[in-house]
Amino acid sequence: MENEYDVDTEEEEEEEEESSTNNTGSEYALLLPGQTLRIQIGDVSASRKAWKKRRRNSSPILIPCSILGMNREWMVRWNAMTLLHQIGEESPATGGAVGVSYGKLARAYKQRLRGDLREHAKALGHDSVESLLQSLFDDRIQAEYGVQTFVEPQHGNLMLTTALTRRQARNFSNSAGLVQFQPEPEDDSEINDSHKMIHTGIAQVRLSTSTGSRPKFTQEPLGAALRVSPYDEAAERYQPGDEFNAFVYSYESYGDNESPLLVMSADDPRGKGVALGGTFGTSTRVFKRRIIKTGLWLQFLLIPMQPLSTVESGEREARSMVVVS
Repeated sequence: MENEYDVDTEEEEEEEEESSTNNTGSEYALLLPGQTLRIQIGDVSASRKAWKKRRRNSSPILIPCSILGMNREWMVRWNAMTLLHQIGEESPATGGAVGVSYGKLARAYKQRLRGDLREHAKALGHDSVESLLQSLFDDRIQAEYGVQTFVEPQHGNLMLTTALTRRQARNFSNSAGLVQFQPEPEDDSEINDSHKMIHTGIAQVRLSTSTGSRPKFTQEPLGAALRVSPYDEAAERYQPGDEFNAFVYSYESYGDNESPLLVMSADDPRGKGVALGGTFGTSTRVFKRRIIKTGLWLQFLLIPMQPLSTVESGEREARSMVVVS
């Protein structure tokens, strides 16, 4: 999926973008394998094996699920890293490393993701975007992801840099999915942590007919499924309503029936024992089982999987629609 386009627009275009930013608080998260999201298991009887591999006993099983939300701090961190990899350029100011100024990053965040880093800084207890970025990319994150903050010596501007080359950075970020989230409302009686982002059931997909440096996008309902091994004993214990933190395994803009499909996994697809993905709840294990009641401010409705169309990938096969009431 190609998401690159020029963010250095003229002044009037920037003002138009700023005035058109939505007032609902919703924005898009750039999702890549290894990120942690909160999910809820759907109809386990609708599970099925991977397309083109159904006759193989060892083929993975896809269980319908809903995406509930994600940790706010980690959403902003991943968004900043992925934008850096998408728009960063090699610069003498960074010693030849790929980097982006915090100002350009903030503009790209607003234009591409419809979010405001200043609002996130305030919500996470920082008085500026610079302070937020310095907190998000400390020594631990630098060691894990190779991304760090850097003060440009000539003008004193804060920059974000990556250890990847420009080509590696573009390849790394090219497959990111655009999935919509919004902050959990402050008046929600069940809230116990204000740093949560709730999934709206929507993904943003680039139109196949869109070309040029300013591509056009459309919103589509997001399908989701949990990928499990047929030899995983835990797979038999999943029940409808189970909630736990899972890892993004893959994202397909045109998955089942040409709609976006997000495949999750209970294990980190990067092969890391413990993820630095931030937890939406308190554990990566199942710890909460509930029946969704009518009348909640946000209701997730699991629709049984529809007949599959012919697809190209073994991961494009299960589908669970998430509907916002």
